[in-house]
Amino acid sequence: MILLIFTAYCDLFSQSITSSRLDSFYVQTINDYFNGDSLNDLSENYFVLKDSVPEGIIEYFSNSNIHFISDSESHPLIKADSIKSLYWIRQKNISQDTIDISIGGWTVDFERVLKLKKTDGKLRLITKIYNFSAWCGGTLGYIPQGRLVFNSQSSSWQYISEKDMVAEKLIK
Repeated sequence: MILLIFTAYCDLFSQSITSSRLDSFYVQTINDYFNGDSLNDLSENYFVLKDSVPEGIIEYFSNSNIHFISDSESHPLIKADSIKSLYWIRQKNISQDTIDISIGGWTVDFERVLKLKKTDGKLRLITKIYNFSAWCGGTLGYIPQGRLVFNSQSSSWQYISEKDMVAEKLIK
């Protein structure tokens, strides 16, 4: 009975988010990260794995310096030394009323080698290696690049930027 009342309470006081509002949240977070204080070089091209974002977001950035590519498309670009960093974007539903968007990535590198590797009991000749170095999240703990929180008093979703969350953590 208590579980039923709690579920009804959560349904009454939580808000579902529309796909257009969620898309605008992605766009705002991506713009803040790539074109805001984090990476302020508009002449640089940024490569993001396209399987990590909703399809509508890709269209929105079609004429920008942010390029959405597949994993298989990234390998020739890494090999040609066109990419130094490969980004991913993840959505995490913290609760019914809180959604986080995190942006992270890898420093990528390609090198030609000539070595033998034993796989399944057979020797294979290895001629190339793709190196991916994952980035650290920082020393302030978990801070997403954007957070969307439902304000029950105003019945609206409110965006909180990474910059605001960092400032709040530093004050405490």
